[in-house]
Amino acid sequence: AQSAVAAGEPEYESAELIMMLEEEMLEAAQNLDFEKAARLRDQVKKLKAGGVRQKVRRSEVEGDGGGRGSGGERRAGMPGVRANKKSKKWKKAT
Repeated sequence: AQSAVAAGEPEYESAELIMMLEEEMLEAAQNLDFEKAARLRDQVKKLKAGGVRQKVRRSEVEGDGGGRGSGGERRAGMPGVRANKKSKKWKKAT
Protein backbone atom coordinates (compact mmCIF):
# COMPACT_ATOMS: atom_id res chain seq x y z
CA ALA A 1 0.00 0.00 0.00
CA GLN A 2 2.84 2.38 0.81
CA SER A 3 4.47 1.83 -2.55
CA ALA A 4 1.18 2.64 -4.31
CA VAL A 5 0.87 5.88 -2.39
CA ALA A 6 4.53 6.74 -2.98
CA ALA A 7 4.12 6.18 -6.72
CA GLY A 8 1.49 8.95 -6.92
CA GLU A 9 3.30 11.28 -4.56
CA PRO A 10 5.27 14.19 -6.05
CA GLU A 11 9.04 14.36 -5.69
CA TYR A 12 10.68 17.50 -4.33
CA GLU A 13 14.16 18.91 -4.46
CA SER A 14 15.65 18.19 -1.05
CA ALA A 15 16.25 21.90 -0.32
CA GLU A 16 12.64 22.69 -1.28
CA LEU A 17 11.28 19.97 0.99
CA ILE A 18 13.46 21.17 3.87
CA MET A 19 12.04 24.70 3.45
CA MET A 20 8.47 23.36 3.39
CA LEU A 21 9.03 21.27 6.52
CA GLU A 22 10.68 24.17 8.36
CA GLU A 23 7.72 26.44 7.54
CA GLU A 24 5.29 23.80 8.82
CA MET A 25 7.45 23.35 11.92
CA LEU A 26 7.36 27.07 12.74
CA GLU A 27 3.61 27.20 12.15
CA ALA A 28 3.06 24.21 14.42
CA ALA A 29 5.18 25.82 17.14
CA GLN A 30 3.23 29.08 16.86
CA ASN A 31 0.02 27.06 17.27
CA LEU A 32 1.55 25.41 20.37
CA ASP A 33 1.56 21.99 18.68
CA PHE A 34 5.02 21.14 19.92
CA GLU A 35 4.78 17.40 19.26
CA LYS A 36 4.15 18.04 15.56
CA ALA A 37 6.93 20.64 15.49
CA ALA A 38 9.34 18.12 17.04
CA ARG A 39 8.40 15.45 14.46
CA LEU A 40 8.98 17.96 11.65
CA ARG A 41 12.31 19.00 13.20
CA ASP A 42 13.39 15.35 13.24
CA GLN A 43 12.38 14.98 9.58
CA VAL A 44 14.45 18.04 8.67
CA LYS A 45 17.45 16.61 10.54
CA LYS A 46 17.01 13.30 8.73
CA LEU A 47 16.95 15.07 5.36
CA LYS A 48 20.01 17.18 6.15
CA ALA A 49 21.94 14.15 7.42
CA GLY A 50 20.95 12.10 4.36
CA GLY A 51 23.50 13.78 2.14
CA VAL A 52 23.05 15.29 -1.29
CA ARG A 53 19.99 13.67 -2.81
CA GLN A 54 18.32 15.58 -5.59
CA LYS A 55 14.77 14.25 -5.54
CA VAL A 56 12.99 13.17 -2.35
CA ARG A 57 9.44 12.08 -1.56
CA ARG A 58 7.97 13.37 1.65
CA SER A 59 6.90 9.87 2.68
CA GLU A 60 10.57 8.82 2.67
CA VAL A 61 11.27 11.02 5.70
CA GLU A 62 7.94 10.48 7.49
CA GLY A 63 6.95 7.50 9.55
CA ASP A 64 10.27 6.60 11.18
CA GLY A 65 9.59 9.11 13.92
CA GLY A 66 10.46 6.91 16.88
CA GLY A 67 7.10 7.24 18.61
CA ARG A 68 6.08 5.39 21.72
CA GLY A 69 7.04 1.78 21.81
CA SER A 70 9.37 2.01 18.85
CA GLY A 71 12.58 2.09 20.86
CA GLY A 72 13.23 5.79 20.27
CA GLU A 73 14.91 8.12 22.68
CA ARG A 74 13.63 7.73 26.22
CA ARG A 75 13.60 10.41 28.84
CA ALA A 76 12.85 10.56 32.52
CA GLY A 77 9.74 12.27 33.81
CA MET A 78 9.70 15.91 34.77
CA PRO A 79 13.02 17.76 34.69
CA GLY A 80 14.59 18.25 38.09
CA VAL A 81 12.72 15.34 39.66
CA ARG A 82 14.56 12.16 40.53
CA ALA A 83 12.77 8.88 40.08
CA ASN A 84 12.09 6.94 43.31
CA LYS A 85 13.08 9.89 45.41
CA LYS A 86 12.35 9.22 49.06
CA SER A 87 11.25 12.09 51.19
CA LYS A 88 13.57 13.38 53.86
CA LYS A 89 12.46 12.84 57.40
CA TRP A 90 13.32 15.64 59.69
CA LYS A 91 15.05 14.56 62.84
CA LYS A 92 14.20 16.33 66.03
CA ALA A 93 17.12 17.74 67.91
CA THR A 94 17.22 16.09 71.31
